[in-house]
Amino acid sequence: MFDSVISRSSAVDSFDYGRYGLIRFLMPPFNKRMVDRFYDWYGNLVRSSPRVNLDRFDKRPSIAAHSLGSWIVGNAMLKFKDIRFDKIILAGSILPRDFDWSLLFARDQVLSVRNECGQKDPWPKWGRRFVAHTGTGGSEGFEWFTSAVENVYSEWFGHSDPLMRTHIEQEWLPFLLRAPSPLAIVHGRDIHDGTEFAKILDHTGEIIDDEAFGELPNYPDVQIPRGLSLTWIKVNPDIYTFLIDRESGVPAGYINAMPLEEGMYAEIRNGKVRDNQISADAILPYIGRQKTIRVYMMSIAIAEKYRRWERVFFSSLTFSSLPGFSTHLCTTVNTMAFV
Repeated sequence: MFDSVISRSSAVDSFDYGRYGLIRFLMPPFNKRMVDRFYDWYGNLVRSSPRVNLDRFDKRPSIAAHSLGSWIVGNAMLKFKDIRFDKIILAGSILPRDFDWSLLFARDQVLSVRNECGQKDPWPKWGRRFVAHTGTGGSEGFEWFTSAVENVYSEWFGHSDPLMRTHIEQEWLPFLLRAPSPLAIVHGRDIHDGTEFAKILDHTGEIIDDEAFGELPNYPDVQIPRGLSLTWIKVNPDIYTFLIDRESGVPAGYINAMPLEEGMYAEIRNGKVRDNQISADAILPYIGRQKTIRVYMMSIAIAEKYRRWERVFFSSLTFSSLPGFSTHLCTTVNTMAFV
């Protein structure tokens, strides 16, 4: 069962996949067909709902998914990038513990997840044994370490206990009615206009850096001159990940994680090279033949007016969501320096 709460309003609709016996559940073609059916239902619902606007963070629907429904929702979002939700609630989930939430956050498909973990629920374990790409996320929780995905454990709940009306009213509704974050995460690789990229870098350097680091005594010695960072992004734009105000488009914060050649990395570690002395030819692309890279975490900064939302940045921006730390690449972090 799926309940779609449209734009934090009272409008609710349900996706009913009907009677779905064990035989169908054990056959991948039937499950994949259900993913496509859900996508069609979602699209029709969005198009027919005037309150919904997927391009606006505060007008997206939220969804509650139970049991097989959790698997359908999760896999539909992985397959179809245009499925977007504000919040997701899972109960009796049969998704695997290592489900790729980082990809969905990176693609801005969801803002927050509440995962009800019934520790007396046997079905996730049974599903993992017989059905591919399922697991015990609904009983043991997802392997996720930030508040963007909240595992809510109950030692007494079974498979459907979270669906009780009182529990929904007391626990789910406050979560669904929570105001969504006004901030979005944008990777450097997704900024295709060089002029726009330069404008963002100017703002982070002249406004955010000065505000965050300007009073530090050694800041003038390491301050990045205008134009240097532009030479860096020609080699690897993904050294930057930005936090952007969804309404104004103004940068609210950023992180700079630079993969460097061993020699340059060693000189930085030994204090022989400052930030503003790093040359572009020392920067490595994240995608390449190297299996081990050394990453210099140059800086993380958030503008003061947005710091009450900083949990959003650090909840959504895990290393697995950074392009260079994708699980699809043979890349690991050998050493990391924070200065």
